[in-house]
Amino acid sequence: MNPPYYYCLRKIGITKKNADVCGHGLRAEFAENCAIARGLLPATLGGTADQMPKEEMDLILLQVSEKLGHSRKQIHTPTTVNSPSFVRIKSLKAPRRR
Repeated sequence: MNPPYYYCLRKIGITKKNADVCGHGLRAEFAENCAIARGLLPATLGGTADQMPKEEMDLILLQVSEKLGHSRKQIHTPTTVNSPSFVRIKSLKAPRRR
């Protein structure tokens, strides 16, 4: 439990009671929305692992990960980006630059 974290969320009105979403849920929604905005449909909405080329999907997942504050190529499970809402992957590799 992280009392300062929850205190800060309550202070700005992010509680399950007030906003109908908890901080973690809000973060997950943000990740899903970022993916959708880039053309990746989460599995919870009917997306499949073969909806686009793997290299393109990996790039989108890396971009979403960076939006969440993870500035590394390696993503460890479980995280928001590779939760059941998305495809399960062990690591992301940035596509080779030409």
